[in-house]
Amino acid sequence: MDTEKALAFLRAHQPMPSDHTITDEEADTFAALLVHFEVRPDERCIPLLINSVSTNTALGVYERIKFVLRAHPRESVVPHLQRGLLSGNDGVRYRCCWWALDVDAWELIDVVRPLTADASEDIREAAQGFVELGRLGGMK
Repeated sequence: MDTEKALAFLRAHQPMPSDHTITDEEADTFAALLVHFEVRPDERCIPLLINSVSTNTALGVYERIKFVLRAHPRESVVPHLQRGLLSGNDGVRYRCCWWALDVDAWELIDVVRPLTADASEDIREAAQGFVELGRLGGMK
């Protein structure tokens, strides 16, 4: 996989197609680029990966994005997570709650806390999980 082609693919898939319309080739390419960016970090992929998610895809690949995020410096990841938490896309807000946990982004507590009252039950639960884990000792 080539970095520029992987970035172009991500730019063209904001967000990724739903489970009902995604092709095997698209799913395979997405999975391969996750491995690529985990091994060869490139900060340009961070916002593209964050905005590739939606509420209509559950292929199990979104969970792997955390490994790509962890392969990058925290200071490069956290601002993109903050923007994602403020996104109008429910899927992005939901996943960013979990990814904030994955990278110990406790500095985002004030951005996550209002999501505990979000209209989406999934987002509320993810945000409550972040806040609760922060209370239990996650926050330094």
